Amino acid sequence: MNLICLSVGMLVQEPVVNVTEAGSPIPQRGEPGRWALPDDPSGMEALAALYRSLEGLRTNRTVFAMLVCASLIALIGRLLAMCTFQPRLAIIPMTLWLAAGEIVQLVLVLVPMAMMWAMMMTLTAVRTLGGGDL
Repeated sequence: MNLICLSVGMLVQEPVVNVTEAGSPIPQRGEPGRWALPDDPSGMEALAALYRSLEGLRTNRTVFAMLVCASLIALIGRLLAMCTFQPRLAIIPMTLWLAAGEIVQLVLVLVPMAMMWAMMMTLTAVRTLGGGDL
């Protein structure tokens, strides 16, 4: 008997009106604006914070890669320096030592050429892809 009274009472109850944070009722089914939500910039702020942290991680990775390259170059130099204890193995490091002046001159010519080539390719790609005026 109590179960029947409860179910009848539930049928007679007034519908509950949903209220938003501002205090205005939420539109019912079929009314305009039912799916319109208030502005919530928290998602965009969280995304911006994520991008800032990713920028820091990218900077850290770049510094780490530069340190690894420098240590690898130092290890190769140390290996070549260790080869000088025996005359037959010292041919390679001594040849590089004698050719160091010419190698530096070659690098001084090739590095600016590579930089100019990279700038030319960047400008060509920007104009080809329609990236704007440079």
